[in-house]
Amino acid sequence: MAENNNALIAIAILMLDSSSDDSSSTDSDEELINAVQIIRDKRPRIQNYIEVITLYDDKEFKSHFRLRRSTFEYVLNSYRYKQKINASFYKNILGQLNEIFKKECVLHVKKRLYRRANEAKKQLAQIRKSAKRETAKQLSVKKIKKGTKSTKKTKSVELTIKLMKELPIYFELAVRRHPESIEDMRNAIWATFYHKISSDDEPQHSRCPAGPDSWCKYRKAEANNTLQNFQHPPALSEEVQPFLKSIYEDLTTDDLLERCLGANTQNSNESYNACVWHLAPKHMFAGKKIIEIAAYCAACTFNEGHQPLLKITEVMDITIGQEAATFVQKHNEARNAQFNRRTSDASKDRRTAIRNERMEENAVYDEVEGIMYAAGIAD
Repeated sequence: MAENNNALIAIAILMLDSSSDDSSSTDSDEELINAVQIIRDKRPRIQNYIEVITLYDDKEFKSHFRLRRSTFEYVLNSYRYKQKINASFYKNILGQLNEIFKKECVLHVKKRLYRRANEAKKQLAQIRKSAKRETAKQLSVKKIKKGTKSTKKTKSVELTIKLMKELPIYFELAVRRHPESIEDMRNAIWATFYHKISSDDEPQHSRCPAGPDSWCKYRKAEANNTLQNFQHPPALSEEVQPFLKSIYEDLTTDDLLERCLGANTQNSNESYNACVWHLAPKHMFAGKKIIEIAAYCAACTFNEGHQPLLKITEVMDITIGQEAATFVQKHNEARNAQFNRRTSDASKDRRTAIRNERMEENAVYDEVEGIMYAAGIAD
């Protein structure tokens, strides 16, 4: 305390000297700073600060903290309660997240195979172009002897659009035929790959199903004892095999195949969503009540047609005339006729042909113009 008093006296003297002389020297400023530093450094500290606060009465507490003790305790208890609620809330949320298990749509995984194969085809084309340039450079420098015979190339299958469309179909069939077992699903998927790379010199059909009813012609001939007359079709090119193998490895991981168990698809969900959007369009704002009504009506029409709507109007005490019943009957008949037409083989073949034409046309556009729109194209 004595040191603080001496420092205060020194500050007062320095201030008086500076007021008498306008041009204060640098030494005086340094002495003033040192004196202030003494006061700051030598300020007495309260030992056991938390315990001392509990000894304050209400008046001392308010004078120190500008806050009543009751107000402080209310804020403190509210903060503790909020922290406790948040901890339990996030704990429950994390527990629920751990229990959530996302299922994969088989059709979406099937599309990944086609997309990856298409990317591999483009990479392979670039590699072949660069290799062709290197070969042309070497041939221009090095003279080739006349009369040398070129080695005969083995006939092989390239990564064509037809093959890229067949492989996803085989993938989907493998998943749908083994919806309950990851290991059986994986073996069936890899069976299609090794079946495609098999040749007379190296048959690889150990994963293909055995028996006379097998889809594998090699195993069918094996069951019928006609292997001596069997001849393999051209196998996949050796340049293509590493690309496809890496794709199959990525699409047959335990995590992905576990999500494919059950062979679920999003078709029914997307059809139901279309029914909801027909009643409550996405481009128009609608409140919660409207969305709920649209969802209920969409569920009725999706499952049973328009017949339940008559029951809804009856519950609402709305008088139903003969015209309404006739409209519902005609609409349901038209819906069934459309369903039968779309499920016919001719309709399926026509849709497949249109889709194939569109894919081939898009492939030509990609080769000429490059990719104009794709995920991550701006990265």
